[in-house]
Amino acid sequence: MATVLDQLESAQNLLKSTKVTKRKEGLKQLLILLDSDSVNAELHSQAIRSSAGGAVPDASWPGLCSALIALHKASGSRLAASDGLSQAKALRRTVQLAEDSRSGTTLPLLQVAAKLFQHISDLLRSHDLSSPVGLEHGSLLRLLLSVPDYCARAYAKSFEDLIDIHITALLGFNLGHAEEHYRSATSLHLLLQNFPADLSAESADYVLHTFADIFSRLHESREEGRISLSVLSCLNVFLQNHGLDMCRPCLELHEKLQPFIMRIFGCGRDARLQEAVVCYLRLQMRLQALDGHLSHMRDLMDKELGKAGFHWGDGDRTVINAQQHALLDLMASIWFHLSADEHAAPGQADEPAAKRRKVDSALEPSAAEDAGDSGPDPTVLWASWKVIWDALVSWLSIEGGKSANLHEEALTALAIIASRQCLGPHIRPQVQELLDMPPFHGPLTSSALLLIRALFATYGTAGQDELKLRQQLLDRFIPMEVFSEAGTG
Repeated sequence: MATVLDQLESAQNLLKSTKVTKRKEGLKQLLILLDSDSVNAELHSQAIRSSAGGAVPDASWPGLCSALIALHKASGSRLAASDGLSQAKALRRTVQLAEDSRSGTTLPLLQVAAKLFQHISDLLRSHDLSSPVGLEHGSLLRLLLSVPDYCARAYAKSFEDLIDIHITALLGFNLGHAEEHYRSATSLHLLLQNFPADLSAESADYVLHTFADIFSRLHESREEGRISLSVLSCLNVFLQNHGLDMCRPCLELHEKLQPFIMRIFGCGRDARLQEAVVCYLRLQMRLQALDGHLSHMRDLMDKELGKAGFHWGDGDRTVINAQQHALLDLMASIWFHLSADEHAAPGQADEPAAKRRKVDSALEPSAAEDAGDSGPDPTVLWASWKVIWDALVSWLSIEGGKSANLHEEALTALAIIASRQCLGPHIRPQVQELLDMPPFHGPLTSSALLLIRALFATYGTAGQDELKLRQQLLDRFIPMEVFSEAGTG
């Protein structure tokens, strides 16, 4: 009786045949074998053995994927549509079974990951994304993109080609094909998020200009649903990963996107879309692409925060939602950027870029925090940070006026502690003493503004207390007389 390995070898030999009928028979036999639990168990076992390195066995998941890719190439351009679809389904099913989490196999396709991405790229260049074959390979692509280790093995050229294919598909936006465009946007988001290298200058420039054209069409169509949300999320990922390399084009991009952004920001009804707009604005602000629009943005934010539907924590609501937190943080960023350049501390504008990047990165949550990573007992950490906070505040009250540079460094350190929520629910009782100190009664320096921003954006750990803290800061620092006085100092 033939063993499992014998049956797999027989099917693969047929797949390699020069005769079309035998290749079809081999594909049919392979699909039947893949329905067998014993065959799948053997393939997983072979994958574990081959993961150590060396040649890829034919009777393994990587071996089957290679055989199916070779089958498509051998079939050539005269392949019938039905046969092409059968091959696409077989490859997707093979990858799905290989990635079955119940098998206990880790990264069974790592050895052929680059080959799979290259194959999908080659195929989608010759098939429409909405065709049956295109849909199968689109589904396969999203499956592979969900595994970061596979993406890291891919060739940058394959990813650039796939990005080009999907963003070009979005250019033909039509409300009648919303589902098709949503799939393209989802794939594009994953491609941009998991790009294994840096985009070439040519590709990055094309992507940026294509985004501008896409949003012009979305604005004309008045689309405010999941298509706009998906495409804007793609743009945010692109700006986050590649924006620093192209600040001037980002400025030109915003000029074209402004009608769409302002319409969604002012009139949009989708909370998630408005949250994505806030994220876009903050990213562009970091890239200095909004410098000429900040006053207008501040006026819009004043209206948004003044709406009757905006909750400050009154009544039964003790914690604001994520969207309202994003708006508050955006407003804090706008205030800071409007005043920081004009009222920078002496010598701060000449600080090395490396030092500024260290401070900026310290003010952003770490990846572990974003992922909800658990750590030491927060109560112990809060107590330790409170000792540091109290020491800095005490030093400021006694020695702070003797050295302007050290004074600014101390305020920056306090801003970092506040922004990282190191004091947890204990921050508000510490703030009043700080705000009564001289740095907050005269012209506001850049570091003082940075600390105000950090305190204002503190989020959700102490409920009503933090909302009262925000209201206290608003009552104290919203009046523009504070900034105009700083300008005369």
